[in-house]
Amino acid sequence: MRLSYPFRIYLEIESELSKLAEEKLDEYSTALEDYQRQLLYPAIERAVGNLLGNIEDDNKFERLSEEKFRSAIYTYYKVARKYGLPIMRNLPFLFSIIRITDDTNVR
Repeated sequence: MRLSYPFRIYLEIESELSKLAEEKLDEYSTALEDYQRQLLYPAIERAVGNLLGNIEDDNKFERLSEEKFRSAIYTYYKVARKYGLPIMRNLPFLFSIIRITDDTNVR
């Protein structure tokens, strides 16, 4: 199955968010409080770079990255909203709901 470009962007950003969260989140981290600057934007930069592929000219790569960055942010939220997909920012809330549901089912 071939994925649409917007869905590939969403999945690539989520993959990079997961990697960054593993790298940055520990008991002393402020990454969740500053989600956009410490997790989301770096993940989008990585995802855009991954999707651009091998471009030998650094100036061309930088220019294309900057052009695609804003589009990737818009596409990420658009795909998540359209398909009702979770975004990493909502996961702590979702996990708390699951934990509450599990606690009430155990009794």
